[in-house]
Amino acid sequence: MKVGIYTIHAAHNFGAMLQAFATQYIIKSFGIDVEIVNDHPNEKLNAYLTNNISLKSVIKNLYALINPLIWIKSKRFRDFHKSMPLSKKYKSINDIYKNPPKYDIHLVGSDQVWNIERKIDKQYYYFLDFLPRNEICISYASSFGNSNVSNSVYPLLQQLLSKFNKLSVREKGGVKLIKRATGLDATLVLDPTLLLTDEQWSKFSSTSPIIKGKYILYYGFDKSENCYQIIKSLRLSLQLPIVAISVSTTTPYKFDKFIQAAGPKEFINLFKHAFYIITSSFHGVAFSVNFQKNFIVMQHGTRMERIESLLDIIGQRKRIVSSAQELKELLINDKNIDYQKCSRLIIETRNYSIRWLKNALLENDQTKNIQLINL
Repeated sequence: MKVGIYTIHAAHNFGAMLQAFATQYIIKSFGIDVEIVNDHPNEKLNAYLTNNISLKSVIKNLYALINPLIWIKSKRFRDFHKSMPLSKKYKSINDIYKNPPKYDIHLVGSDQVWNIERKIDKQYYYFLDFLPRNEICISYASSFGNSNVSNSVYPLLQQLLSKFNKLSVREKGGVKLIKRATGLDATLVLDPTLLLTDEQWSKFSSTSPIIKGKYILYYGFDKSENCYQIIKSLRLSLQLPIVAISVSTTTPYKFDKFIQAAGPKEFINLFKHAFYIITSSFHGVAFSVNFQKNFIVMQHGTRMERIESLLDIIGQRKRIVSSAQELKELLINDKNIDYQKCSRLIIETRNYSIRWLKNALLENDQTKNIQLINL
């Protein structure tokens, strides 16, 4: 049996690339042949450039082109991407529509593959609308990004999802949306990055800490003044330097250290060795939990549904703060996370999610005696 994974895998985005890696890694552990559908060429430096023609964007593009750290970061992402089992390279998604890949099972997920607000070459590519209905299709931890969609979309979702043999999603909102729109029952499972333990992730990182000594790690997308006040407040309370992982070429904030050249391996290292973490990213929370770190989540617009769903699993929605004052109150009342309880909840949900994925794949397998091997 051979499984093809359709997901966001080549973007120079830590969460996207690491979830793709984790999905194929877990499926391989079942003894199953798997590859990621390489549906667009390597992004290289294009990942750091913008098509906007404003003066600010032009300056930003020039900065990216002359900054050697951006080139290093780009190479690190490309090298990590090459470490995954990839199909032949398709020049465009249109090529896949013309000549669909041949697999025993087609698997979609994880990440925001079902975010219908995203604009790609073929709007419903990640719903596998190019495949005949007799193909076996499974979703693992697929995300809508935001499940608050118009009722007018329901008939379309019913049509698109009806071809899936097994449905699982990453957020509670996704379970409810699928039920409302289609009447189908989807299973809530963990993001693939949480299917690997901290020990397993550590194998894919350098052993020595990139940053010596204790530090607060910041990984987020918000560029507001309120966000900066929360970061400074945490620095003042813990009396530790702020180390920030770059998500873009520039930042409006002043950090003790701003790391621009991190690739996926460096990302893992920085989370593993951090003393405290502050983030507004779903995968920032996921890796904080994986490495059992104390963390703070900054309130950040529509991103919160995904984060809240994960925090609810471990009973830690209280880690979300929207102001420096709320941060101070949290540090007084609940500075440290009880990971004895949280770890038990994550392990239970991890085991359930792995069983679901394994059963979904092997139900359609004709090969006998496939066993779960040690990861």
